[in-house]
Amino acid sequence: MDSLTLPPELSLIGKVALVTGASRGIGTRIAIELAKRGADVALVYQADSSTSLAQRLADEIASLGRKATVIKTDLGELDCGHIVISAALRGLNVNKIDILVNNAGADTPAASSLEFDPSLYENSSTLAHLPADNLAVYACSKAALECLTRHWALELGKSHGMTANAIAIGIVEMHSAADLTAGKRESLLQLPSAARRLGSVDDVAQIVAFLASDAARWINGDIIAGNGGSMLL
Repeated sequence: MDSLTLPPELSLIGKVALVTGASRGIGTRIAIELAKRGADVALVYQADSSTSLAQRLADEIASLGRKATVIKTDLGELDCGHIVISAALRGLNVNKIDILVNNAGADTPAASSLEFDPSLYENSSTLAHLPADNLAVYACSKAALECLTRHWALELGKSHGMTANAIAIGIVEMHSAADLTAGKRESLLQLPSAARRLGSVDDVAQIVAFLASDAARWINGDIIAGNGGSMLL
């Protein structure tokens, strides 16, 4: 969707976004969609191996006529919030951040990644509501994010007029879905979803871009089931 053809309430022209976990997968698609709608974007990533991907994404955003800056940092460090915000403001030459997308996650069941900053969007998971083998710690971290989202919606709504929402996504067709066995994939496709397919990164990005827009100004403290109806929360 192009910022020039969007109705005003869906446009992000003049907005500044910060996306964590931006170098690949869902984070990359979110960053591109926000830029397409007019936002300048700070791209946060952690691994040295992702540097070229992050820079390539920044170049793509620049080709859309928007500004981008890349920030490499470890979101597990207690001072990560100050580092990321300072780098984003400096890199984009702005004095505030309008949209924060807490998308960074962990690939291993025993790890979790939480960012303690005001948030507009949190990347949760249906695992916060549906138990699965060997994913207890990961699922609990997602449940904690949902709890934080509701508290931030209350506290930051009162103090700063901010909204905070989370999206509980299901299985998304990307590298993490590539490891599914044929039997498991078929069983997932039989879930009562609106379409007989797995989710896509664009499905998630469109929800995030909507939440970031003025059209979603009356949505606050919500946990949105972005899974096509495969699980009704």
